[in-house]
Amino acid sequence: MPEVFPIPKATRPWKCRFDNPTCLRNAKCPRCRGYAARMKGQRKQREARKKFNVPVGHYWGEMAHEEAWRAWARIEVKAGQQVKAIATKYMACENQAPAILGDLRPFVFIAMPDGWGSEGLAVVRLSVLAGLVELARHGSEPQQEEDPSSG
Repeated sequence: MPEVFPIPKATRPWKCRFDNPTCLRNAKCPRCRGYAARMKGQRKQREARKKFNVPVGHYWGEMAHEEAWRAWARIEVKAGQQVKAIATKYMACENQAPAILGDLRPFVFIAMPDGWGSEGLAVVRLSVLAGLVELARHGSEPQQEEDPSSG
C-alpha cells in the first residue's frame, strides 16, 4: 500500500464552496469572503466567551450571539481589520509606557475622543481584565501588610 501524504495547500486545487468559477484562492468571490469573515467572527466570539467565563447556552442561538449571553456585562466582540487601528494604537501606547522595575500594575489604554466631554474608553488585554475586575471589587488600592516591627 503506498504512503499517503497530505497535499500542501498551495498546490491543492482550489474549489469554491459555492461553485463560482471566477473564485480563486488568492481572489475569492464575495460569498467566500463573507463566509470566511463570519467563521472568523464566530471563532473570536467563542474565544471571548471562554475568557469571560460566560456559561454555555441551552441552545445554539444563545451562544452564537453576544446579545443573548448570560454574562455580567454587555459584550460585543469585533475581529479583523475593523479593530486593527485600535490594536495598533494600544501597542504603541503600551510600548510608550514601559513598566518600571518593581511596578506590577497592569497597563490600561484610555482614549479620550474629542466631543465626549469627560467620557472615554478603556482598553485592556483580556488576560489582565479578570485581575482588574477583582481589584475594582475590593478597592482601588493594593492591600499593604503592616510591618510587625513598627509596633
